[in-house]
Amino acid sequence: MMAVLTKLTHVTRYVYDRPVLLSPQLVRLRPAPHGRTKISAYALKVAPERHVLHWQQDPHGNWLARLIFSEPTTEFSVIVDLLAEIAPRNPFDFFIDETAADWPFAYAPDLARDLAPFLALEGEGELFAAYLATIPRERMPTTDFLVGVNRALHGHVAYEARLQPGVQSPEETLARRAGSCRDSGWLLVQLLRRLGVAARFVSGYLIQLRADVETPDGPAADSADLHAWAEAYIPGAGWIGLDPTSGLLAGEGHIPLAATPHYRSAAPISGVYGAPAGTETDFSFRIEVARLDGPGASRPIPDAAWVRLDRLGAAVDAELQAGGARLATAGEFAFVPAEDDGAGGRGLADDLLRRLAIRLAPGGLLHHGGGPDWALSLHWRHDGKPIWRNPDLTAPERQPAPADAETACALARGIARRLGLSRRLAIPAYEDPIHLAEAEESAGRFETPEAPVHLAGLSDAGPGAPAAYVLPLGRCPAADGGWQSEAWHLRRGRLYLVPGEAPAGLRLPLAALPAEDVVRTALSVEPHGGRLCVFLPPVDDADGYLTLLAAVEATAEDLSLPVHVGGHPPPADPRFAVLRATPEAGAVVIGLPPAAAWTEVVTVATVLYEEARSCGLGTERFAPDGRAASAGGCLLAGGNPFIERPDVLRSLVLYVQRHPSLSYLFFGPSIGSAGRAPRLDEGRPDALSELEIALSRLPAPGEATGPIKPFVGDFLAIAGRGEIDLGSLLSPDGAGVIACRALATPLDARLALAQHLLFRALIAWFWREPQQGCFTRHGTALLDRFLLEHFVWRDFLDVLADLERAGYAVEPLWYEAQREARFPYVGGVERQGVSLELRGALEPWRGDAARPVERLQVRVAGFDAARYVLACNGRRVPLVDTGHAGIHVGGVRFPADLPLIFDIVDRRSMRSLGGAGYSPAFPGGQPGDAPPVNAREAAARRLARFQEIGHTPGIVALPSEEPPGEFPTTLDLRRY
Repeated sequence: MMAVLTKLTHVTRYVYDRPVLLSPQLVRLRPAPHGRTKISAYALKVAPERHVLHWQQDPHGNWLARLIFSEPTTEFSVIVDLLAEIAPRNPFDFFIDETAADWPFAYAPDLARDLAPFLALEGEGELFAAYLATIPRERMPTTDFLVGVNRALHGHVAYEARLQPGVQSPEETLARRAGSCRDSGWLLVQLLRRLGVAARFVSGYLIQLRADVETPDGPAADSADLHAWAEAYIPGAGWIGLDPTSGLLAGEGHIPLAATPHYRSAAPISGVYGAPAGTETDFSFRIEVARLDGPGASRPIPDAAWVRLDRLGAAVDAELQAGGARLATAGEFAFVPAEDDGAGGRGLADDLLRRLAIRLAPGGLLHHGGGPDWALSLHWRHDGKPIWRNPDLTAPERQPAPADAETACALARGIARRLGLSRRLAIPAYEDPIHLAEAEESAGRFETPEAPVHLAGLSDAGPGAPAAYVLPLGRCPAADGGWQSEAWHLRRGRLYLVPGEAPAGLRLPLAALPAEDVVRTALSVEPHGGRLCVFLPPVDDADGYLTLLAAVEATAEDLSLPVHVGGHPPPADPRFAVLRATPEAGAVVIGLPPAAAWTEVVTVATVLYEEARSCGLGTERFAPDGRAASAGGCLLAGGNPFIERPDVLRSLVLYVQRHPSLSYLFFGPSIGSAGRAPRLDEGRPDALSELEIALSRLPAPGEATGPIKPFVGDFLAIAGRGEIDLGSLLSPDGAGVIACRALATPLDARLALAQHLLFRALIAWFWREPQQGCFTRHGTALLDRFLLEHFVWRDFLDVLADLERAGYAVEPLWYEAQREARFPYVGGVERQGVSLELRGALEPWRGDAARPVERLQVRVAGFDAARYVLACNGRRVPLVDTGHAGIHVGGVRFPADLPLIFDIVDRRSMRSLGGAGYSPAFPGGQPGDAPPVNAREAAARRLARFQEIGHTPGIVALPSEEPPGEFPTTLDLRRY
């Protein structure tokens, strides 16, 4: 995430009804030198224009503009215009000296003398003393102490926008329990000083930017205002900003203008004027803020650009239909829970499907798995007819409902009655006592007293009680479509379940039934997890399944018992649509149903992202060092294009292989031959030659389609289940579906839809103009230049140029956010006209056991290769001319624990003009092994590793050129 370039304009105006003579005015509206937010431009404009301005610094290092006026005036105005680079910063990224690690602490004598002005106390009142007494005095970590005092004051004093001049005394603020930011800031300064911590008053700007993805507690719009807060001096950490207005530590949006021991020295404008008696003054001010940057890694596509994207999607749709292509696309999206739901993700999956049912599938069935598939799923009919009428009769995953053997019996026998069967056919099923006894004995030998409880199975039934009730059930062979059942002949007189932890419906002893028992499927009702779980048997026809569901729902309504419907899902039927939610390790994977119309694709994806966010699911996942670790995704394309027109399939396979950007730009970190979805040319060395032979045997348009089956077999044998997966292309229920797996789940629905549009446009183009020719032999460039942002993006621009020539105006702007996400900005400096920028690069996944390796892209501009050399840790970085004057790029590969020093070396002087550093460690000892909680913290961790200072001092020996090898664009420091 690059810094957000933000323009702030602050206008202060005094208008007098008659001329006045201004005395010298002091203006404290220039960002202080100690501020951590970079100010790349600043301007101060004053009226009247006839004045003299002197820039000064006060004793505390703050900037002062001293204005002198020689003539009377009717207006005095000050306009501040600045550009701030708002980059995420972790406010806790500091190191505390061991002498102050815990509070209370004492300053060293010399330091205490320096801090004396910041420890000065003012008169205290009774309320101040009483509030001070509520602050705990026991020893605690200093960081916890600061956070606690700040947060407690925030909760005690309400914020109010107070326009009256001056600052309230601490006693007045505590009496009113309300105040402006300057009132609570000064109160916090006095509290900290009284507790032995040096503190100063800070006035400044507060810029708050709306989050790229809206959060419940974040600002609804970008804003800026004058603000005030406090800073505490902690040995080792320095001055730490504390904002009692928000109860948080000061962050990147806090831009200090003046930091002083007393608020009187921090006023934005101070001075007097001479005027006749009765002179009236009209005071006004305004502050405006605007972003000047483009899309960021997580910022949705702007509205105007989205309108164009959506219009193109509809045009591609129309062309596909006009050409006879019945393309349908779907997708899989992995969402990451903000916190553990305590149910392995099933609770969140259940919440999400309920929300989606309301907006996408009223009358849909929420199926809780437990049969061949453990995924939760939402089933509904395309014609709008309900499958399950009352959503209140579906038990929530995280809210227990009445469930025991007695209610299970009532439900099972009620279902039998509604199906026209005898209630007595629903029989109890028990856990096998022999198995339980053996298991408990074994558990006793191994001293695991909790094992008997665990080995009681999934049922909630107590010892000796039925674990479930089972109704043998199947469809009648007769044409009337009725139901049949029978009394099973049980050798032991009772129905004992096969030992295990699966649902009772999967543990029926069917193999032990005698041959005369005809019905070999059954419905079961089992109390489990505080819910009644109904396990449905396999039913081949959709009408029969709907009849059975209606009987289950009607019985549940009669008994007022919410249930979980699970077991076998509805059979495949063109009238049904299904959306799946699969809880996985740390994620919930959502599989969307195929959609032929672009409008339907847009609606479903938009609703999915909105509702996922509403129930605490996001798409952000990061490694501890802040690098993206995106959850996997998938795009499914089906219909008739790949079966009726094998040349479209050939074109897609050819084109994706020719353009590595389609493999690397949208994918997660696990690229390469050992990754989740390897390219065709990342595996077997003979793969391309073998696949070219297989492709040559595909029929041309209009020819018989028989040869496609051998091709699919050859493809799977050579490429396996790689980035293009043909495993379902010829399956009976596959509907000609292929899977494009080189995709990670984007942060925003619009970004996901931009990916869908790209592939829909490619298929529309190939339907009209099939690709010809052979594969491109990229060789080692795949693991060299195509791991760098410059070459991936240049290749992707070639793809967009091809589409534009084909009549599809796909804009690069729609994918800029994806570009930033895959190749995050690390940092940049400018030295003597030469700019150096570092970005994250891709690194093939080598397995969890491999030593961590990182890769960076280095980009230099204004670089004269005949004059300068770029070195990293004393080794020359191989640079490639980009074709733009003075701009070169190269890659550096290194062990993740190796610090880097970059030098721009002048060949003439043999000295470094300057450079930058990149550290494997974090300056404040942060963050440990815990991953970042969001994208802002991840970006802060990445940026914290970059240092704008640091180069090789003295005479620098010019590093020799690296010997040419297989990877000419990359300096691999593991060799040295």
